[in-house]
Amino acid sequence: LEEAGVHWDVNKDAGRYMNELRDAYKTHKDRILIGGDMGCKNDAYRPEEALSREAAYDFHAWQIERLVSGDIDFLAAGPLPALSEAVGLALAMEQSGLPYTLNFVINREGRMLDGTPLFEGIQTVDQACSIPPQGYVIGCSYPSFFKPDEFPASLLPRVIGFQGNASCLDHASLDGSEKVHAEKVSDWGDGMVRLYRDYQIKILGGCCGTRLKHLQYIVDHIDDV
Repeated sequence: LEEAGVHWDVNKDAGRYMNELRDAYKTHKDRILIGGDMGCKNDAYRPEEALSREAAYDFHAWQIERLVSGDIDFLAAGPLPALSEAVGLALAMEQSGLPYTLNFVINREGRMLDGTPLFEGIQTVDQACSIPPQGYVIGCSYPSFFKPDEFPASLLPRVIGFQGNASCLDHASLDGSEKVHAEKVSDWGDGMVRLYRDYQIKILGGCCGTRLKHLQYIVDHIDDV
């Protein structure tokens, strides 16, 4: 933070600021939740740069403590490319006493970018924590990358959200690309609505390359389910 010229308590200040904004919406105040969003230390597309479980706990714990001191309602971490850093982060987040979620990046085979099958990653984190995450979100991935048929039936409900990339290209092709790649909005949107219809994934959003028209497509078609 010092090298970036940012005050060391920026996380707590951000929480305070969001609470001030929430207080301004008096009639809707009780319906607004404030989350502390975190990410991996290094590149979310490069699992080889991920921290070990122990290093992740030590690295992320300070930010969690400062976010909690800003009077937030929940914690969210991701997108995460590797299981090791995800476990360490989850162990640090459970110490906060707040609800929390983890967000995994997956490839077109439905695996985390370090090669771990998604359901194994979820199972490993759940078993490592005394207070497991409220659920898991898939992020920075195209809807078709999700492979629910590979999941044990008991683990599938643990996936509660999907933030889809607009492009079906894999991460190696997208990383460093000089132009924005995107599939037809209807193809992306139909894939997202299918996640809700077939697998009850209720938190739907856009990630890289998506725009307002992508989210509007979900809004316009979700009632057809």
